This record gives sequence, C-alpha cells and structure tokens, in this order.
Amino acid sequence: MLHINPGAAPFALTADNKVPEAIRDTAYWDDNGDVLLVTKDGVALLLRMKLLLRYSETIRSLIGHIAGMPQDGLWTPILELECNAAELRTVVEYLQLQEQYVPLSIQTCTLSRQLLRMCRGIQPSIDSLARCAFSAYTLGIKVLDEAALTGLLTCTRDRLDAYANWDGFTEFRPPPVKPVHAVLAGRALPEPASSILSVAFVDLSAFGLEDETALYPQIDAPNLRGPHDEDTIALLRERNAEFVDSLLKLSTNFGRRRSLAKIGRPCCNFEAFAADHTPDPYANHAAKGHFALSIIATLGAELEKARFLQAIAKNATEKVDRRLFEHDDKSRCSSCLAELHHGMMRLYGQWWEDVGQLLMGDSQGGRSSVWDDIRDSLSVPKTLVPPPGWLGGLRRFLCRIYGAVVDMQFRQ
Repeated sequence: MLHINPGAAPFALTADNKVPEAIRDTAYWDDNGDVLLVTKDGVALLLRMKLLLRYSETIRSLIGHIAGMPQDGLWTPILELECNAAELRTVVEYLQLQEQYVPLSIQTCTLSRQLLRMCRGIQPSIDSLARCAFSAYTLGIKVLDEAALTGLLTCTRDRLDAYANWDGFTEFRPPPVKPVHAVLAGRALPEPASSILSVAFVDLSAFGLEDETALYPQIDAPNLRGPHDEDTIALLRERNAEFVDSLLKLSTNFGRRRSLAKIGRPCCNFEAFAADHTPDPYANHAAKGHFALSIIATLGAELEKARFLQAIAKNATEKVDRRLFEHDDKSRCSSCLAELHHGMMRLYGQWWEDVGQLLMGDSQGGRSSVWDDIRDSLSVPKTLVPPPGWLGGLRRFLCRIYGAVVDMQFRQ
C-alpha cells in the first residue's frame, strides 16, 4: 500500500495520513488503489493506476513513467482534475463497464445465468456517453470519445430525419439525449462532432430548460460554453413563438381565407380550436416550440379520427343510422381538417428551414435545404469503423460464436 504525501495533498489528512472519509467518493473508492484523483469540488477517488493507464492518455503522460517502478516506499500519485465529482464518477463507471466486456472462456459456460449477464456487461445510454464526453476530454480517454461520437452522430442523424420527415400526425417526442449534454459533447468530442450542435440547439429551444438564465445546470464545463449560446436560444425561441402565432391565426381565419380565395365558406369553424390552444400570454418562450408541434399533432389526431369515422359511415349497412358517424358542431369533417392540417404542415416546413438558416446561414451548392449539408456530415468517420481484413473477419466470427454460446446458456 502506498503512502500519501501530506505536503502534496490539496487538503488536510487525518492523523495517520489518510484521506478523510467525509470527502471520499465511497461509490468508487478502492482501498487497493494506487492513484488518488481529486476533483475540482474537493472529492477524492482512490483508483487503480492500471485502469486509468490503459485508457487515459492524460494519465499516461503524467504518471506513466512510474507505472513499472517498485511501489514500496513511493508516494501515492495525486492528480488534481478539472472536472467535478459527478463527471468523474460517470467516466469511472464507463471504464469499469469496459473492463467487464471481456470474451468468455469455455470454462465460464458452466457459470450461472446471472454471472453471464454480468460478464456481458451493460453499455450506457447515449445520453450517459454525451454527459461524460466532456469529462473524458480532460482525461484524454479516446475509447470513450469514439463510443460517444459514434452514438451521438447516429442519434443526431435520426433526430434530424425525424424533424425533416415528420408527418404531423404522431406526437413529436423529446430527444433521447438531453440537448445540454449534446451541446457540450459536440464541443468536447473531435470532428465531425460540431455538426451535432445545430440539431441540439433546435431541441434545446423546443424541449430545453424553462430558465434561460441557467442553460447549463449541474454541469461545470465553462470552457465548452459558447459566448453566444444565450442569444442563439433566445432567437430560436422567438421564432418558435412566431410559429405558434402563425398556427393560431391560420386556424382562426380558416373560413375567412377560403371566402377571399373564392373557394366557398367551409362547413367547419376552427376558432374554438384556436382558443383552446392559445398559450398563456405570460408563458415562457421555452415551452412554445414543443407547444407548436403539439398543436399540429392534435389536429392530425383529430383528422385521423374523422377519416376513420367517415370510412365506417361509408361502409355502414342501411340498418345502421349513418348520422351516428357523421360530424357535428364539435367534431369537424375530414375535408376541412385535411385542408387546415396541410396548411399547418406548410408553416412547419417554413419554420424548419428558417431555424436552419438562423443557425447556419443560406444553403450552399444549390441545395434545396440548409439541412442537407448537416445530414451528410453526421456520418460516422471511417477512422472509427474497424478496418476490414482477416483480423476483422476473425473477430466478427469469434463474437458470433461467443454470442451463440451465451444465448444457448440462457435458453437452458
């Protein structure tokens, strides 16, 4: 067991030169550890040097020269980190999961199912990887960078497609990755991580925090905050508020616009719909982005219901009174609903392009949408994909054999 140098410790030790239990991170404290990590908020973690040396370039550059030296009579290395305890805890948790990801030998096939599940390991969620990406940035852990970057690029591309291809019928759900975590990870991870920022800011304006003065709560990463983040979110939320007003005006003036266009007065009125969905004038702009999407989805659900009832009424027998399935003053006809829904989706397309131009400027190269370049840049770099060859084929073959053995054990 190594000794802690009282003169090098950034806090007072106990009488027997031990770290006080009050500042220990008990969840990841290892009594057999040989390196002491001290976070910027004064929490100490005693870990094994080999775990950090295996993954962290920063740790290797600091204490790699003493890794192979005899430990007797040496002081325990003390490293003061630029991240807080919560961030470091997430990184350590990920590294321990990586240690569990080891191939099973033939002898382990006789183990219990619970132990097999433990050996297979549980990979963290994309949001967890994004949350600790900026912590790994300070420690130089490339394996975590690659895992977080690959997952975030794929997740962001799916999120962009969800915005671009939304039909206005299904509810638009919040993003799987917290927008604040995606913004910070997009600045901490290597390129092309910066492509994540545009979609993350759209999510942050629509599904983010209500308090605009606290964009980054519980996260201590000042170097990764942009100087104009507050202004960008404010502009996006102003555009979201204008989007809500446009949807409500379209609903209120539905009949008047048809008369002016000489189409004829509609059989349905949507002034009550607009009144029911008018937000509180004192409501924060942070909620209006999601609110606008909810208005369109609500009308889309009503349109689907009207079409369903219309189909039933069309196929109903003479013994059934068709008036039971026809619309009344409260339930509107499918024709008017479809016309209004089409107009709302046209406004949605304009909003989507407007926020893209606000974030990235005009489209380049004659492309129809400013989001096309972003979508192309969200592909996983080839450097993160395992190189082809007989080694890669052998690895995939062994992984399939390993998976088959584990699945057979589970079925018993």
